[in-house]
Amino acid sequence: MKNKIRITTLLVVFSCLLFSSVSIAQEAEKKAISEVVSASISDDFIISLPDEQGKFSVNYLLNVEKLKFKSEEKLNQFCEMFSIDFHKLKGDFNNQSITLELDRQSIERRGFSKVQVNQHFASISKRMEYYFQKFIN
Repeated sequence: MKNKIRITTLLVVFSCLLFSSVSIAQEAEKKAISEVVSASISDDFIISLPDEQGKFSVNYLLNVEKLKFKSEEKLNQFCEMFSIDFHKLKGDFNNQSITLELDRQSIERRGFSKVQVNQHFASISKRMEYYFQKFIN
């Protein structure tokens, strides 16, 4: 009788450990996925995320060829200036692009929708345009 209880207890403990490690692995896999999705930036510096349903991507790729950054230094200076709050910008001068990295935890904690995030980008676009005209170009 005692052996059956021990075996049952060991099976329950083993099952719990197995379930926990599977859950942790699935969570780590979700965090590790850093799919890059195309987004847009207009001539007047309004960044727009795609309207597709679902969760935010971690990374969005912005083509900035039409903005005509003059050097890698100027592109990086611009990106540093506007890497604030829940988003970080990383320039790639050779490909004339900016990777927009979002802090999804911060966005989810605040309960922001894609519409609200796009409104945020629209609200900072004038500052971005002014900074570009005054200091970058």
